[in-house]
Amino acid sequence: MPSVSPVSSYPPTQLMKTNPIFLCGALACAFAFVAGCINPADLMFGDDMKLSQERQKITNKFNNNPDTDAWHDGRQKIAASMGDREFDQDFARVFDSLTLAVADLELKIANMERQSGYIAASGMTLPPSDARGMRREAVNDWCTQNGFDASVLDRPFKTRMGAQMGEMLDFSGMMAKYEKMQKGLTFQLVKLGEGRTRVKLRFSDVYYPSEVETYYKLIWQAVDKQIFVDGTIEGQVERRT
Repeated sequence: MPSVSPVSSYPPTQLMKTNPIFLCGALACAFAFVAGCINPADLMFGDDMKLSQERQKITNKFNNNPDTDAWHDGRQKIAASMGDREFDQDFARVFDSLTLAVADLELKIANMERQSGYIAASGMTLPPSDARGMRREAVNDWCTQNGFDASVLDRPFKTRMGAQMGEMLDFSGMMAKYEKMQKGLTFQLVKLGEGRTRVKLRFSDVYYPSEVETYYKLIWQAVDKQIFVDGTIEGQVERRT
């Protein structure tokens, strides 16, 4: 037969008569409400504190380790299908086009060697609304893979003070500029022969596969804009001479 707690076995009225500690606690709470020392908002703020701690836990875990095995495999597949391209242009022309593309994208060049065909740059970013949406999509997927409840990030605070505290602890906006400067790309050119050049494009500090794919499309579009002239009336692409 399961054991029953001596306290929980009594009804509330009997418990107040037999347990002085319970009685004192109940009377203290009653006097506090009457005197205005405690109000329902204070109790709700306690819930807000708990919610804030849960949000901060997810944020810290994600920022400290923003990668998963599944994402790593996904990036490898995307790089294999989208990371290398060949152009029917000579080495010098392709290199010049890449430097112009980097300038158009407002990236900061960290290293550039014309002889070896190497360009490294940082400062990649998407439009603000797209960046926020992509980051949230990544966090949701990361939470699913790591056993966290992503709905915590959408759960509203119950008090105005809690909402203000949530805004102060919202690292997504604070991290945006830092992430922009961290995310980088490298171009590696290979001369295949007369008038033919291969370009290898890779990214660093971009973990979410969908974001990697989006950046490949964005960067290659900027490169094509420099290597090729925009379309004719029929929408075809003409090579620039």
